[in-house]
Amino acid sequence: MSVKKKVCVTLLILLILLTLAFIWGNSLLNAETSSKASEEVHGALSGVFDLLFGKDVVTTAVLRKLAHFGEFLLLGAEVCLLSVCIFGLILKPLSCFLFVGLIVAIIDELLQFISARGPAVTDVLIDFSGFFTAYLFFCLLRLIKYLSKDDKKTE
Repeated sequence: MSVKKKVCVTLLILLILLTLAFIWGNSLLNAETSSKASEEVHGALSGVFDLLFGKDVVTTAVLRKLAHFGEFLLLGAEVCLLSVCIFGLILKPLSCFLFVGLIVAIIDELLQFISARGPAVTDVLIDFSGFFTAYLFFCLLRLIKYLSKDDKKTE
């Protein structure tokens, strides 16, 4: 493995670990602290949300679900980038990482038992949907790469 590739892999692993720490760290917050943090973020962004979507469309509850999706979208992109860095745009290793996304989402909800919060199956589905969306994006990139090679052969 080249030095450039080793640096890329190392940085991506570090980024993944930081993202996991953020996700799981938030799951360990008690209900009151978690709600307060969500309300503060919502308050800071409510003007932007009202401008983009209309007044009071994005509630704190909606924001929490969007955060679940976004965190796992980011994690999925990081994991896919790591796979691409190691294997290239080969879909088989990428598809193996889908299991990783599901396990992380399940652990995320199980950690809420520790903080006396209510884990929800719907949150696991939202989390995994974010991860899966990143995977689909990388599949689309793979398809574009494949089709562009096909086009070059016919010219």
